[in-house]
Amino acid sequence: GEFGVISFGFNTVADNYADKCREVQREQYKNKIVLDNIDNAMALINEDGIIIECNKHFNQWFAAGYSALGKSYKEVLPNTKVDEFFTQCLKDKKAQDIAFHIEQNNKKRVFKVFGAPMQEAFQTEPTLVLTVFHDITALQDVYDKQTAFVSNASHELATPLTTIRGFADTLL
Repeated sequence: GEFGVISFGFNTVADNYADKCREVQREQYKNKIVLDNIDNAMALINEDGIIIECNKHFNQWFAAGYSALGKSYKEVLPNTKVDEFFTQCLKDKKAQDIAFHIEQNNKKRVFKVFGAPMQEAFQTEPTLVLTVFHDITALQDVYDKQTAFVSNASHELATPLTTIRGFADTLL
């Protein structure tokens, strides 16, 4: 009778719910694998500055291999430029990027950071910032060496050219 129809409806809803839960778990697992295996560090930071999600590269690069979840990003990334960047992302409500450097184990590392404000479910204003950190230390080293080479080469060429110009002026 009526109870049979109601119980059938509940069972159908329960089955659909269980299917959706399994689907969500598969998607979460897939996303975790993707995020942990990208070459960049990623962190999701709430408006209070607390890291609510991060991948293994973020933990390795900035938290010495420990989990940064639940910590303030200021503890993990003590850099005023990052602090201003985070605040500006939420204030302007648009994606931005910066470059900054930090000293780790007496070694300078340079990062390019992309930040995008995000809204939490049922919110109208962005309260999260998704940050992606690209390690550009090697590129910066190449750029610095290129700049030094051009500077040295122009200096080394200028000295003999000045001498030649002096002799040419004398001959004229």
